Amino acid sequence: MVWDLYGDDGSYYFAQTRDGLPAQVAAHNNQGDSLFGREVEAAVYAAKGDLDTARQKMAGAAGKPGVISERDDKELTDWWIWSDSIGALKAGAGNPVVREGVLRLMSTLPHVAVTKTSTDGRPTLALTDTEPPVKAGPKSSSGETQTVTIDADTGVPISFHSGQNKSSDDVKFEVSRVTLADVAAGKF
Repeated sequence: MVWDLYGDDGSYYFAQTRDGLPAQVAAHNNQGDSLFGREVEAAVYAAKGDLDTARQKMAGAAGKPGVISERDDKELTDWWIWSDSIGALKAGAGNPVVREGVLRLMSTLPHVAVTKTSTDGRPTLALTDTEPPVKAGPKSSSGETQTVTIDADTGVPISFHSGQNKSSDDVKFEVSRVTLADVAAGKF
């Protein structure tokens, strides 16, 4: 297990162990490059804003894709929206407005299926992206199937799976609100 901490300001801290996280925060070892902040900002806009504009904001959160064919443009844009929305969901999981915006954005993606599921006895939704591969140089997508499972009532992410088989690499989320000062002091 590793520990990720996403700040409301777009900062990102990482440690191999829980005990290592306070030192990363205390040293201001922000390992984010503001990408998470841009993704969260796009998701917040998507919650209540124009959905076409929100799609553009989210697709561009990681930077502009290179020159690609018109056929691939829509598929690649959808792939970037999925990918950056997952980033926003991870970074902004504690914010219901971010979760709402991500779900609105995902509702525009034709390759995303929603399935009612149950996780540890509670109702959940599995959002599965089965987008085909897109060839566009360094901005290509592999077409790999990815699933994020969220709480059906709150939208809080529970797990993320990439690929065809269950794996020990699956991501399990523990979402809580903390302050950077408390984490730096080891109070979390």
